[in-house]
Amino acid sequence: MRNFLALALCIPLVACVVGDDPTGGGDDGSGSGSGSGSGSGESGINGTISQSGTWTGNVLVSGNATISAGVTITVAAGATVTVKGGAVITVNGIFDAQGTSASKINIQPESATSGMGGFMVGSGGELRFNYVTMMTGNVITNGGKSTIVDSKMSHASGDFLMMSNGTIDMSYSAVGVEPGQTDTTHCDLHFTGGGNVIKITHSNISSSSYGFMFYGGNSADMTYDNWFGNGVDIALETGTTVSGNFSNGWFEKGAPTGLTGITINAPSGTRLAACNGTNDGTCAGPRP
Repeated sequence: MRNFLALALCIPLVACVVGDDPTGGGDDGSGSGSGSGSGSGESGINGTISQSGTWTGNVLVSGNATISAGVTITVAAGATVTVKGGAVITVNGIFDAQGTSASKINIQPESATSGMGGFMVGSGGELRFNYVTMMTGNVITNGGKSTIVDSKMSHASGDFLMMSNGTIDMSYSAVGVEPGQTDTTHCDLHFTGGGNVIKITHSNISSSSYGFMFYGGNSADMTYDNWFGNGVDIALETGTTVSGNFSNGWFEKGAPTGLTGITINAPSGTRLAACNGTNDGTCAGPRP
């Protein structure tokens, strides 16, 4: 699994085309790339995004795209971002997807069979998801920060949330699907490296071969989560020291034992209730 993450972190992220022209130009590599506009035209957004802007409506990311440091791309509530093929969005600035309960944001591949590359959050970069549904792809936090709230993620071709030396703060969200549904994700969470800051609370971690490959990080806050439908809920790596508090959660298979550095106090005997906005202190999963 460590080799898989190393490979993922080394995928090529430099686009062949610079600029994103919502009117359909820029295929020759010209243009500065503002990243703004309502919709993206036939050619779509790709290359270096060097100016802050807002994505609204239906937006096509047609190739690898990089949000430069100091640049903020805001995705408006209700937008649908379609990512073509294996395109990756590298975030060295800020990618701020702010959906609402009534107007969620969808991030999806071009087709059900094509998949997409997803996001790479670099050092100094920040990804923000609020009421986002993301199908396929993955989110790799490599020195940056990912904040995920009230969001749903599933159907990665490998691992979904990956991190090496960064910060993840996820709450009231779900990685995986509900019982009776099928998922393709191998590992919901896969973290390596020694400098990780981890907070994943009030969330559902489900339906994968491994819920959490916890291979790097200390003092992780993993409280009030539901763990179900996984082959293994928590896997540690021999020779690596980690620590985390997994208390007050529900483990469908029973709370795991014998895991050095893992604290599980007061595990719930039943699945934590779905969040409804009035029970935020003891629930797990996306709020409606």
